[in-house]
Amino acid sequence: MGFWIRMDGSHLVFLEWFVLRLSPRIYREYITNSSADLRASGFAQFPSLESFVGIAIAHASHGASVILLYHLVKAIFPGPSGRQLGFVAACLHIISPAGIFLSAPSPESTFAALSFASLLFFVKSFPLTGASSFAQDFFLVVSGVGVGLAMTIRSNGLLYGLLFLEEAVMVGLSLKNATSFAKLRRLACTGLGGLCIAFGFLAPQYIAYQEYCTPDSISRPWCGKAIPSIYTFVQEYYWYI
Repeated sequence: MGFWIRMDGSHLVFLEWFVLRLSPRIYREYITNSSADLRASGFAQFPSLESFVGIAIAHASHGASVILLYHLVKAIFPGPSGRQLGFVAACLHIISPAGIFLSAPSPESTFAALSFASLLFFVKSFPLTGASSFAQDFFLVVSGVGVGLAMTIRSNGLLYGLLFLEEAVMVGLSLKNATSFAKLRRLACTGLGGLCIAFGFLAPQYIAYQEYCTPDSISRPWCGKAIPSIYTFVQEYYWYI
């Protein structure tokens, strides 16, 4: 990876903070707290407990993502062909070339599980016929919360927001023909889900800004930009994107 060329001491610390502290912060805290609980209970007392807990969470998340992917494909393609396609997709996900990352103490598998769960709720929010029900519209909010949580792990989950944008546009256009409470409720739930996604994207940015861009901190080059984004800075400076 070419970005290692620019690694002096301070830059290495900064990249380590971004990769290991900012994006998967919730994931790491969950591992740390789970390990502390296990030690307090006397169930496990060995130095590498955090690694084993991380691997266990990764495997559990990977297993959940396989099941969720199967049901997601079934929901998109109903009928016998959907079940067969879902089974094939789930099997391929098990033997994915990225399996080493999905099984290691890395948040990749957790991101995949949250993504598939969010997409499943999104698909379930659409009625087969007629207007959507309150439960189906609520699924949109749940889907947005799931995407927001996933984005605290991987920022590229922001692309899922395009689904909510498209749904908001479609519902908004339908209001030109006829206005109803069901449509307004659908639009409100879509917007609320979108806000959850925006929060998942902006929260890590805010944490980074407070850490590096306040008067009491060591300012980084991205702090003075019109849109101070740590994501674009890391991609440009370290990954040459």
